[in-house]
Amino acid sequence: MIKKKYLLFAGVLSAIILTGMFLVIIVTAFFPSLFLPAIAIDPVTNANIDTHNRLVLTGTTTLSDMNQIHLTIVRRSPGPVQGAGSPATEVRGFARLLSDTGERNPWKGYADISSLDPGDYLITFVTVTYSENFTKRTESEPLATLPFTLGDERAGPGSLRKNVIADIPFKRINTPNATEYQGTQDYITIDTFPEIQTDDVYTLSGTTSLPPGEELMVEVLPYVSGAGIDLVIDPKSQSQMTGIFSSVVGMVSVSDGSYGPDYWTFELETYLLAPGQYIMKVSNNEYNQANMTKPAGGLSSSRVFTVTERSS
Repeated sequence: MIKKKYLLFAGVLSAIILTGMFLVIIVTAFFPSLFLPAIAIDPVTNANIDTHNRLVLTGTTTLSDMNQIHLTIVRRSPGPVQGAGSPATEVRGFARLLSDTGERNPWKGYADISSLDPGDYLITFVTVTYSENFTKRTESEPLATLPFTLGDERAGPGSLRKNVIADIPFKRINTPNATEYQGTQDYITIDTFPEIQTDDVYTLSGTTSLPPGEELMVEVLPYVSGAGIDLVIDPKSQSQMTGIFSSVVGMVSVSDGSYGPDYWTFELETYLLAPGQYIMKVSNNEYNQANMTKPAGGLSSSRVFTVTERSS
């Protein structure tokens, strides 16, 4: 009798397991979105557009800091015929996690919408992965989308509006700390930095003996004395293992200095930089986009600076 009850119990348990497996297969086949990583987007209003016409977005996600989150803003409504000088119909941006708790993690992203004309647009979020040797870039399926309307000064409620930005000529901050070398020795210098805060845009500059048109690589990396690069520690867990790495890399061209030394300028956006110390490195390393390597050049310069939290 006991043996019969045991066999009956084993049979029922097997049936439950098989039924569960069947249901999982059916649900994942017909409702795959239930098991995909999720990105939630906070409400977007005019307050999300700053004085530099960067659209700053926030939200939460189940993604970890191992994922690179990219966003694309594409015009949905018909626009003007494209040609020389036509407004952009698509811009790209980036996002990063503010902390990685392993649950729903807060994120922050931005995109420069200054080149977009009024119209209807769609924001799409994806993750990006690269092959081991960085020769192939792969985007995920869209993880979240957000439609919005960009209006002008006549737009009604519900539309976002860009800010009018005054065209202020760039002026170098050239102080005794920004030494300019004389003679025939080749050089790259970095001018004195202004006070740098998060969520802003700064034009940084310097001089060089290299000719106009020469390409320079600019790297902004977290700095620790004696180490140079480190992870930004998560302020919630104080754990370096869950730190969020934030950095900026770009290429600039040397400009003709006319009556002075040739110079370079770099637009630093600090929306995704955490408060802390950073080091800027400027060199004539040649960045290889195909495999993301940088063969060493012969010239370089660096400067350590601090990014502080922007006061509200």
